[in-house]
Amino acid sequence: MEAVFFTALLIMLIGLIGCAVPAMPGLPIIWLGALFFAWQTDFQIIGWPMLALLFILMAVGATSGIWLSALGARKGGASIWSSALGLSACSCSAYPA
Repeated sequence: MEAVFFTALLIMLIGLIGCAVPAMPGLPIIWLGALFFAWQTDFQIIGWPMLALLFILMAVGATSGIWLSALGARKGGASIWSSALGLSACSCSAYPA
């Protein structure tokens, strides 16, 4: 049990470092650490509802740079069409072909 805890903690610490390093996706790695811990403990300590909540928080945090820039552009006076175009262009460039 202690080995599982410290392994999950190590994965989460790597994710925490990834939050400061631009090329490393920190929040998904932290979520994977929680998923690893839940899986190794047979979902007794962290259940599916908690993992779903953590996933929603991770998704909001990981994509906040995209949608907050569109909201900032709207507040600065950009039209809804330019914000939508910028949001779609940013979303498309996030997934290279």
